[in-house]
Amino acid sequence: MTDERLSLWNVHNVNIRTNNHLEGWHNRLNRKAGKKHNGFYELLELLISEQGVMDTLIQQVLSGNVTAGDLRRVNRVYAQKQRQVAQYTGEYNNGTRTLEQFLAALMYITPEPILMPPSK
Repeated sequence: MTDERLSLWNVHNVNIRTNNHLEGWHNRLNRKAGKKHNGFYELLELLISEQGVMDTLIQQVLSGNVTAGDLRRVNRVYAQKQRQVAQYTGEYNNGTRTLEQFLAALMYITPEPILMPPSK
């Protein structure tokens, strides 16, 4: 890969992860739909409703009543792990942690176990 194209793929220190935001929006839209296969007009009504919600949120942010950060619901455990990663990254970037120490610290930030439903 050439150096010019590397920046397109490197996501180090990038705050916005579009895929996560899009997945979250898509999940919310699916929950609002209430069923797997909607007709065209049902989908159209759902999208118009979603546009109204987004317009309201945008107006709230622009008016200064809320900030964009207030609009996100974040899992408490996930937020704590994100803070730890940010702390370790900052320590590595300012030179107080070596690469080995940085990776060792990250190694202990474990994901939550996925609970599988019982087999039938």
